[in-house]
Amino acid sequence: MTLRILLKIGNLWQIPLRATAVSIAGWLTLGQSPVGDEWILGGFEAKVISYIFLLSALYDFSLRKTILPAVLLGIAFAFHPAVGFILTAKKFLWK
Repeated sequence: MTLRILLKIGNLWQIPLRATAVSIAGWLTLGQSPVGDEWILGGFEAKVISYIFLLSALYDFSLRKTILPAVLLGIAFAFHPAVGFILTAKKFLWK
C-alpha cells in the first residue's frame, strides 16, 4: 500500500516512473532510514498505519483537496502523533 501511494505521488508530480522506482529502491536499500532509525516497512506498529494515512493526505493535498486530506491527517495523528505532526507542520509552517 505504501509503495503504491509513493508511485502515485511520483506520477502526480510528473516524476518519471524509472526515477521514482530507483529512488524507492535506494531508500529501501538504505533500510528506509539514512538518519534517525525511522522506518515505514519492516514491521507492524501504529506508525506504519499512520504513514499510510500521511502519504495519502500528501497525495490528496497535491490534488488541491482540503477536507479529505485534513481527515486523513487527523487519523494519522490518532495512530501516531509524531508521524501526523510531520505533514501538519510542513503544511502550516512552510509557505
